[in-house]
Amino acid sequence: MSSLSLERLRGLNGAVGAELTIHPVLEARGDKFLLRVRAVNVNGSNSRWQMSGMEPTALAHDLGASVILRLRPEAEFRDLFDRFSPDPVVNRPYANGIDQLRTDGVEDAKPYFL
Repeated sequence: MSSLSLERLRGLNGAVGAELTIHPVLEARGDKFLLRVRAVNVNGSNSRWQMSGMEPTALAHDLGASVILRLRPEAEFRDLFDRFSPDPVVNRPYANGIDQLRTDGVEDAKPYFL
């Protein structure tokens, strides 16, 4: 899967004091992306899995959720829209405003925040 051996990943855990080391590899496969992942726990156990999809950012989000649940099974992983308000009607315009800010600038984004 990668140039990083299991021994190197285990060594990385010890060197930085990590509870879990994640080694993701993203590949383009036609019109989709494949994210192959190897996780090495501080106790030396390791696992591999893969995800595929159209958007690398969505794959990264899913990887984050997976890591959170591995480290803290009791944790509630929130979706992007749950992070700002419990009301999805409020979150959507906020997300649109952030997108407008990034793509077209402050003036075009102002209506979303006033």
